[in-house]
Amino acid sequence: MREILQMRTEYVDKVMTGKYNKKQAEEELQKMEKKFGDGAFTSFIVTRKSKPWDIEHLKELETMFIAGAASREFFEYMAEVAEDIYNERRRKGFIWIMGIGFVVILLIVIIFKLLPVYE
Repeated sequence: MREILQMRTEYVDKVMTGKYNKKQAEEELQKMEKKFGDGAFTSFIVTRKSKPWDIEHLKELETMFIAGAASREFFEYMAEVAEDIYNERRRKGFIWIMGIGFVVILLIVIIFKLLPVYE
């Protein structure tokens, strides 16, 4: 019993920190199911929210886990929500980096155009 609780907790921790994508999460759930059979998961009906999801929704799911939600469907949904949120964050981070890079290049070009040329 203690081992399955530890595995579930580690799973949720990795999902919450964006360390699992859906495929990795599914592999981990299969390991739990293989090791513990019917005892791997509890019954819990998941009420899915429509997109867009945010970090607050993910935290709500974490709270539900702490309160006892531990069905396979719940864990799959949690991984889906987390993957969507973290992919969006990565996408926004990439856009910011590209924008900053563009501004830096633009500033360099402007500075070199304004500097007098000495021959």
